[in-house]
This record gives sequence, C-alpha cells and structure tokens, in this order.
Amino acid sequence: MSITSTNLEVPVFYPTYDEFKNFSSYVSKIESCGAHKIGLAKIVPPKEWIARRMGYKQKQIEET
Repeated sequence: MSITSTNLEVPVFYPTYDEFKNFSSYVSKIESCGAHKIGLAKIVPPKEWIARRMGYKQKQIEET
C-alpha cells in the first residue's frame, strides 16, 4: 500500500501541561478530532514536561 497524495499534512498538537499529564486521555481527545484518520500525529510536549531519565518497564505501560 502506498500514499498517492502529496498534499498530506501531519496534524500537530500542543497540549497544556495538565492535558499532557494524562496522555491516554489526551490521545483520545485528539482522536475525537479526527487525528486517527491520517494514522499519524505530532504531539509537542509542553515546556514544563521533563522526560524520564529511565525508561518504562512493560508492566508500567500496560497499567495505564
């Protein structure tokens, strides 16, 4: 399968820190706006967000 349109734009989202705290809820919110139809979205984390130095264990991911 290939994409034939060259006018395809990836939607970009800029959540607030409070929205970003519950990431799965935020993803549901952007899906309700139609982001899932393109199959790709860029989410720019808020400035207040700090990435973890250590990754996540699989169990932590499954629990959310």
